[in-house]
Amino acid sequence: GGVARAPLPQGPAAPGSAPRDQLFNIAHSEKHTFKHHGKSQKKQAYDSMNNIAAHMLCNLTASMRFPGLLNVDLNEITTNLVPYPKLHFLLSATTPICLGKKDNALGVKRIDQMFTDAVQKEFQLTHCDPRRNRYLAAAFLVRGRDVTVADLQRNVQKMHTKLDMIYWNKEGFKLGLCAVPPIGQPFSLLCLANNCVISETLQDLSDRCMRLYSVRAHLYHYTEYLSSDLLDDALENIACSVDDYRLLSEAAPPDAATMAALSSKIRPVC
Repeated sequence: GGVARAPLPQGPAAPGSAPRDQLFNIAHSEKHTFKHHGKSQKKQAYDSMNNIAAHMLCNLTASMRFPGLLNVDLNEITTNLVPYPKLHFLLSATTPICLGKKDNALGVKRIDQMFTDAVQKEFQLTHCDPRRNRYLAAAFLVRGRDVTVADLQRNVQKMHTKLDMIYWNKEGFKLGLCAVPPIGQPFSLLCLANNCVISETLQDLSDRCMRLYSVRAHLYHYTEYLSSDLLDDALENIACSVDDYRLLSEAAPPDAATMAALSSKIRPVC
């Protein structure tokens, strides 16, 4: 497993505020399988997983390198997908997942299928199923010469009925369209999602870490260069992120009485 971190150039920030960034989680395990045209394929070789991760990063930066109708940069991704600075753990999914095989299923049906595949657990680069939990926001970055904005809008309308979006961001979809496809493919789609299911991955990471840290296994490798207090802080930060994501996964819109009480406290602008 690993994390691709993308630091962002910042404009003027409030005093004491932390710089924003985005973390693209890539967590591969022996139980993790990918699909290509409906056929499950286990990716055991490291070079295969590295190729998939490289493909994800190429799609992420394609709009900065090639022309397109809806080019997207990293600043826009953070602005639209990270509602709170600490909740910046983004799930990524690519389709098609196997670049070595020629995709012969061309046309509108293939474009629609890419959007369907992008929210399936078999296409996630993290071992999780985002459909089982709530989306805070999502981005669909498409590459292809024959893809139109209408294709993107049609599929996003379908996603409104398929995905559980948090109540205060029902329209939280970011679209990107680059005119240059990957080599050997007519189309490609990268889906980035801020989904509360990441709390399960973070909790699993914390549990595995604590099994070693509780007996101070291999700790001397780290304390040679940093204080053990930093490890305690890291575990605490993970626990806070898990709690925040779980809180949002259960969040419900305020009732009419609460809204009326809040409205009564708002002073009119003179």
